[in-house]
Amino acid sequence: SVRAETLTIANGEWPPYLSEHYSHYGLASHLVTEAFKLEGIDVEYRFYPWARAFSYVQSGDRVGSILWSFNEERARDVLYSQPVFALQTVFFHRNDFAFNWIKLKDLKSVQIVATLGYYYGAEFKRLDDAGELQILRVRSDEQALDMLVAGRADLFAAQFEVGYEILYRRL
Repeated sequence: SVRAETLTIANGEWPPYLSEHYSHYGLASHLVTEAFKLEGIDVEYRFYPWARAFSYVQSGDRVGSILWSFNEERARDVLYSQPVFALQTVFFHRNDFAFNWIKLKDLKSVQIVATLGYYYGAEFKRLDDAGELQILRVRSDEQALDMLVAGRADLFAAQFEVGYEILYRRL
């Protein structure tokens, strides 16, 4: 009999796409599992904080991790597949906070809360590195939402479906 190879992948929590607590470990995990199954390969998922998941891939302790946005810094250490999803990052805000902007640079006087280890695009990184945005980094999307709700930040940067998933679970 033929035995399938099993790959162990390091994931972080990012519902609805990735979650240790969701059916099939989330939408993206399910898609990856089914794709590998077509090639006779089984997949196991282990969930870690994002930075640890990435370090396990860097060290070779795990064969990969899924749903990372491309950036040059990470690309020095890992290989990327073609994009699996097209995701949109948006700003969530309280109803009592109205703001107008066209370019990210227009938000220089606004307190933005973002999650440690997440990549929000080249322009966001450039402005952050130059100190042209007020960005407070926190450990999790849930903590970022809590800060927004408490009025300790004006905007919460998040991927659209992930932000709504957190709102659904938390509010």
